[in-house]
Amino acid sequence: MLTVTFEVGLGRWAFGYSWAQIAADYNLCQGRLMAIGLVLFLFAPLIATTLLGKAAIVTGIVKLFGYPLKTALKFATSSPHPPVTARVQIP
Repeated sequence: MLTVTFEVGLGRWAFGYSWAQIAADYNLCQGRLMAIGLVLFLFAPLIATTLLGKAAIVTGIVKLFGYPLKTALKFATSSPHPPVTARVQIP
């Protein structure tokens, strides 16, 4: 959504394009591929996870940001809601 807002805002107010010119960039019948690019951009995380696997993506993030690999893989393979173990002492 932010991408579309940025592109429309830039086209409309920075470059002075009309609404018709901006809408024409998303018209597949005229050979414009902006709509396909936005759909691919939307589904890119899902495609990457499917093709590479969750561990490969986490390993890439580890290399990029320098997180400890063991901690990152533990986080990636753990369930989103680990069981809570609380010790309550009743007087």
